[in-house]
Amino acid sequence: FIGLGYTFMRFDASGTHNGVDVSDLDETRSGININLGLAYDINEKLSIQVQYDFVRLGVNDEVLDSAFNKNVTILKIGLGYRL
Repeated sequence: FIGLGYTFMRFDASGTHNGVDVSDLDETRSGININLGLAYDINEKLSIQVQYDFVRLGVNDEVLDSAFNKNVTILKIGLGYRL
């Protein structure tokens, strides 16, 4: 399967990163989500699924560091059981 959508992500951090205090980082970012996946029925009760998501976050001018990574990749692997 393939999919196209819009994703919202919430970021909540504490501590420091490269000497910068990020304790007050609590924000939501969003962006376009494209995904690909495969699902396979092992038998009538058991299935397996693998999905890859690519999210391109929309970032406004408040992010000053040009090295900020706007791309999020997620690999999901699941096992399903039907009752």
